[in-house]
Amino acid sequence: MQTFFFVFVGLSLRIEKLSLGVIGLALVSLMIIIRPVVVRLVVNKEVPKNDATVMSVMVPKGLAAAALAALPFQMGVMEGEMIRGIVYAVILFSVLLTSVLIFAVHQTGLRNNYLSFLRKFS
Repeated sequence: MQTFFFVFVGLSLRIEKLSLGVIGLALVSLMIIIRPVVVRLVVNKEVPKNDATVMSVMVPKGLAAAALAALPFQMGVMEGEMIRGIVYAVILFSVLLTSVLIFAVHQTGLRNNYLSFLRKFS
């Protein structure tokens, strides 16, 4: 079911204004910057460092966000198309950047940066 939904989202993805894509990318960048801080403050310190590192880079958005973002547009809300465009951009960039970060954390020196930031974990 999820696969078909993401195909639908991909078909309906229209970021016609570059500014909507830039806003989406900025929001995802902000989430990626804030996420390690939130993990450090909120997650139990007994969690292994490797798990905390993965938690720090996992910020994908998807199914629920896409479904809810389409509602204002379908209901004819004045800025519904803008809302949908920004949310779809956030979904696109969050999935792409999360994929890159997961690879980078496991295959490059970026892992050491996260591990040093999350040093209080077991």
